[in-house]
Amino acid sequence: MNARNRILRATAFAVALLATCGVQSPFAATLFALVDTGELFFSVDGGMSWDVRATLPVDDAVAIAATDVSNELVLVTRSGSVYGSADAGVSWTGVGTITADDIAGMAIEPDGDILALSRSGSVWKSIDGGASFTGIATIDIADDCTAIAVDGPSGDVFTLGETGAVSRSTTGGASFFAAGVITTPDASALLVRSGALFALTATGAIARSDDDGASWVFVGTFSQVTATALTTDGSGIVAATAEGLVATSADATAWTFVGSVNQIHVVALGNDIPTVTAVAPHPRAEFAMKPVFRNPGRRGAAVTLELTLAAPEAVSLEFYAVDGRLVARRAAERFGAGAQFLEWTPPRSAAGVYFLRARTASGRVAQTRLVLVE
Repeated sequence: MNARNRILRATAFAVALLATCGVQSPFAATLFALVDTGELFFSVDGGMSWDVRATLPVDDAVAIAATDVSNELVLVTRSGSVYGSADAGVSWTGVGTITADDIAGMAIEPDGDILALSRSGSVWKSIDGGASFTGIATIDIADDCTAIAVDGPSGDVFTLGETGAVSRSTTGGASFFAAGVITTPDASALLVRSGALFALTATGAIARSDDDGASWVFVGTFSQVTATALTTDGSGIVAATAEGLVATSADATAWTFVGSVNQIHVVALGNDIPTVTAVAPHPRAEFAMKPVFRNPGRRGAAVTLELTLAAPEAVSLEFYAVDGRLVARRAAERFGAGAQFLEWTPPRSAAGVYFLRARTASGRVAQTRLVLVE
């Protein structure tokens, strides 16, 4: 074992020992890495050592972020599937779909709304935790979009194009205007941190803007090829190459390689730092749906759903195919407060993956996944 590996292992052991002894780790956040083989990796020592936290139900995840709820994470896939985790990434449940097959990135606004960006420039928004998305804007640039980021304190939204075009929204993503241009042919990732914008290029160069994207200066570099991901660990900036090499920097100028995600293809980095709440979030009345009983279920057989309501309310049920197509709908029925059980027989659809979405009369939505077999 070389000296560098001995240092990395010793540091990882020290972090684990501190956690065991009840002492707070010196690292501010858990880091996450999405890879194209379908696993979710995590690091609690600033990127020095990585382990698998979960095998995801998909292998095309492109972005992961923490909400404003403890241990709650959201991820989106290139093909538009949205998944949620309530246990810090250990288990994942299908939440909703975006009607796009070229999703490039995701960001969470200060009030908890989720924004998704497609490579073709469409911006999608969810106000119900990812259960449903509505197209709200289109970025008017000549090249593909690669990244989206939100400034927590102001709520401004920024997007990045592959050849360096930066767009800005001061309306929560409803409309965008050209903010500035970075002189690069290969912009790949975008980060907002402490009021500054940082953009990463595929060759590892880092550009910084201190005027909301209007002007940019290249301030450092950490790689020669295949730089792909950018995030923060709460105290500094973390970047990764597609091959999994991880580097950190206090201010994006000087970089230190600290670890490796098993030398496999890294698509994106994220963290578990909760969304910064600068404005009051949308009221979240208690409404939830537990996983379906009898799942997988047989075609034509009844399934049982458990709903939880904060107050008596009418609830309708929608049955969607994995491509977002509405297959069937059950008319609204009024239920009392607390845990309520609903038995329903899906139509005799083809075997495969489906989503059951419960919707209250007041607009609250909960969703779970159902697999039908022969």
